[in-house]
Amino acid sequence: MNKKYAAETNLSQSLQNAYESETDYENMYCENGVFSGTFEAGNIIGCKFLSCRFNSASFQRSAFTDCIFRSCDLSNCDFTDAYFKDCVFENCKLMGAKLPDTVIYTSVFSGCNLSYSTFAKAKTDTVNFKECNFEEASLSEMKLKKTIFHENSFCRCSFFMTKLLGVDLSQNDLSGIILSDSLYELRGAYISSEQACIIAKMLGIKINDM
Repeated sequence: MNKKYAAETNLSQSLQNAYESETDYENMYCENGVFSGTFEAGNIIGCKFLSCRFNSASFQRSAFTDCIFRSCDLSNCDFTDAYFKDCVFENCKLMGAKLPDTVIYTSVFSGCNLSYSTFAKAKTDTVNFKECNFEEASLSEMKLKKTIFHENSFCRCSFFMTKLLGVDLSQNDLSGIILSDSLYELRGAYISSEQACIIAKMLGIKINDM
């Protein structure tokens, strides 16, 4: 059964009105909308956004439930201490997005540009990151539960103090990842033989190819 949405004609004004009146923004469909203001400690429920721009908007402490973002630009948005449940991000830009202390549950990020973003101390549960770019992002001190990483680029990404026990990283690019000196983060993680060589070199081990 297809979900029914109400068409949004003025995203900026509608979100601003909902924020000022402290009401939920719910069951809306918006295409090519623009919002760069503040919507903090609010609820966005059951909405679908297509090719919308949220550049540098502030969504601190807000909750997103059952929302779809397709080809949206959320670069430099502030989602500090936000909550996401049953959300989908497809081919979105989240460059420099701030997501520290967020809780992300049963959600999917597919084909997204998350370079320079920060997920410091975020908690994920049943989340799938697929074909995303995490170049120079920070995934430090995260708590990962049932989190899947598939074919992502973690080039120069920081996993400092994030336990990767049981996490399968074998299908991801780990070039130049940032870890603690002891490589504590990788204990119990699944990596490929090629990745093992990269990690060995990080430890100063010389590989003798026979």
